[in-house]
Amino acid sequence: LNHYSNQVFLGPPETTRDNVYAAKQALEVGNWEKCCSFIVPLKVWTFLPEADTIKEMLTNRIKEEALRCYLFRYSQFYDTLSLESLAQQFSLSSNKIHSVVSKMIFNDELSGSWDQPAACIRIHHTHPTKLQYLIS
Repeated sequence: LNHYSNQVFLGPPETTRDNVYAAKQALEVGNWEKCCSFIVPLKVWTFLPEADTIKEMLTNRIKEEALRCYLFRYSQFYDTLSLESLAQQFSLSSNKIHSVVSKMIFNDELSGSWDQPAACIRIHHTHPTKLQYLIS
């Protein structure tokens, strides 16, 4: 991974390994669409039974993890985050966004609380958690 990180210019991914690394970089910043564009077309999925179901499941899981990565990385820059805007950005249902964020708050991965009437997350600005510190 250090080899890729130290490159000044990276061309388009050519191998499976390059695709996985490019997907990792997109996922780190919460870009689920770009991540899926590298992972879903891989030839490895053709060898599995019910490949379409697996790709759909993988896409949904990537969306959830992209949301988590986005919140880890960028929550320090927000005071509030709208449930509706997150649902649009990550193409997930409001219930799924609520579930993921609630788990993060419960596990002390995100310092915040729900503002139910406004349907938004209030970010509590505290010192970064150990996980947030390692990401930045």
